[in-house]
Amino acid sequence: SLFKEVIKEVGEENVVQIIADNAPVCNRVGMNLLSDPKYSHMFFGRLVWDIVYLALMGVSYPSKEDLKAYSLCSWIEELEHEVKSIRKFVVNHHHALSIFNKHFDLRLLKVAETRFASFVVMLKRFKLTVIGNFIVVMMMRRL
Repeated sequence: SLFKEVIKEVGEENVVQIIADNAPVCNRVGMNLLSDPKYSHMFFGRLVWDIVYLALMGVSYPSKEDLKAYSLCSWIEELEHEVKSIRKFVVNHHHALSIFNKHFDLRLLKVAETRFASFVVMLKRFKLTVIGNFIVVMMMRRL
């Protein structure tokens, strides 16, 4: 296998850990390799990003079956829904969008939902644009 070739090239004594993608095929190959006594001194791990991503997904979208986790973390999903609703309102209402653009240099971008981080990016952008101040400005205009 490719892992064995790389280990041989680098030198078995120089390899302590193999880190691979989270893909099932990588996990199988890694576990098969480490089951060989010749490589028993090595550890197999996944990419840190995969581990962090899975942890964040577990926190952000807890299963309703795990009542404790759900009660502690369900606010994140609610916050995501609220932020998306505010963004959608501002972008879809011309007057609101023009007021927003007048007061802030940044634009409210729709971030492609490819990973959990897309929501984090959108939330950070909301924070940078001080969306709370924008709402106050809109309310003052109505008075």
